[in-house]
Amino acid sequence: MAQQAIHSLSLGSIYALLAAGLTLLYATERSLYLAYGALYAMGGYVVWWTMRSNRSIGLALALAVLLCAVLGVGLVGWWRWVCARRPLQVSLLHGLGILILAEEAWRLFIGPYHRKVIAIDSHQIYHVGPLMFSDMHWLVFGCAFACFIALQGFLTTQRSGLALGALLEGKSAAGEEAERLVGVRAAWLWLLACAVGAALAGVSGVLAGLYINDVHPAMGVDMTHKIISFALIGTLGNLRGAVLTAYGLALAEGILLPALRLPLPSEGVLLLALLLASLRGAVDRTNVRQPLKLG
Repeated sequence: MAQQAIHSLSLGSIYALLAAGLTLLYATERSLYLAYGALYAMGGYVVWWTMRSNRSIGLALALAVLLCAVLGVGLVGWWRWVCARRPLQVSLLHGLGILILAEEAWRLFIGPYHRKVIAIDSHQIYHVGPLMFSDMHWLVFGCAFACFIALQGFLTTQRSGLALGALLEGKSAAGEEAERLVGVRAAWLWLLACAVGAALAGVSGVLAGLYINDVHPAMGVDMTHKIISFALIGTLGNLRGAVLTAYGLALAEGILLPALRLPLPSEGVLLLALLLASLRGAVDRTNVRQPLKLG
């Protein structure tokens, strides 16, 4: 049971990075970006390429952060342009279409097969009391911890972070208010949220590729229902709630459901996510929240 908890916490750390990144995007957009899983898949294929080329894990992480940040800003900027000119249903379908397009692009250029990511010798085991940890466990925990410490420090000490934190806490949904709070322009705040959120997805994809030892074209699509659930169950815009939900679902997936011999079908998670999205949408319409305006 304890060893299953270690495995679940490792997966939870990967999920939590995705949940945190998506929450940052929601803070400025007040809408879910369904193509977020494509950035996660990008991180997976980056680490597959670097390991295949006998490069270091550090290079894989750096490339994933850079490429996903640039790609994320471009994709979310395009999606934002669609949101401003089309109904909400069209913007949601646009994000889903980009996700499927990315999957087919990987299938076309890399191939439809699952690829193994061989890096650290996962048979190298360290004993901590009755528990056993591999190099992969330490890598996942260390990277996730470092990312969350850096994110927390940024949100609590930097002017841009304080403005983004104000949006996360629901104190403001307008760029003018963010500027009044700490003197940060809304355009810069939007760019920063997109870049950081996308970079977290890239790091998560790298860690998933290494830990699970598998990347494939549909990995972004397969993760999407979980990504949405982390954000919705943890309350949209609530960074702490989304992260805790990610860990909670990972523990339920790895310990509770196997003990009860119950499956966790994607359809059930998606149904719950859609229900919560509908409830949240009703609340947002009541509060009349608007997306962050560039200016």
